[in-house]
Amino acid sequence: MSETDGAPASALVIDLLRALDEAGILYCHWKSNEAIASSLVAENDLDLLIARGDASAFNAVVHDLGFRVARPSTARHVPGMVDYFGYDDMWERMVHVQAHYQLVLGDDMTKNFRLPVEQAYLEAREFDGPIAVANPDFELLLFVVRMVLKHCPWD
Repeated sequence: MSETDGAPASALVIDLLRALDEAGILYCHWKSNEAIASSLVAENDLDLLIARGDASAFNAVVHDLGFRVARPSTARHVPGMVDYFGYDDMWERMVHVQAHYQLVLGDDMTKNFRLPVEQAYLEAREFDGPIAVANPDFELLLFVVRMVLKHCPWD
């Protein structure tokens, strides 16, 4: 079992990360990395950017681990994003994975800007313990763009 900030990580999350690595799936945790410890213990959702070419393999991995797809209403659907939920027996709580296959940004209700930099973002990833995370330079750049789009006055 892995340790993050003193709390043991969710067994299901660790199983997922290991399975992604073993399957050679290119991914990284792409936003809210300041809360990565909460994501690893299933207190927060796990926002994973997945290489589009690995979408089928990713779906097979999460299915094999018992995750199920949750579909939002049409009005709340974000292009290129799929929600999965799995149950962690050890923590007796749900694990929520948001799989992003493209970087779609904007206000929470109107995500409508796509930045086609997914492959470069993924190729620059780094590992923080058991999980791949964004390169800090990419993360800062994308954070600034996300906040401008989220809080822009003309929206």
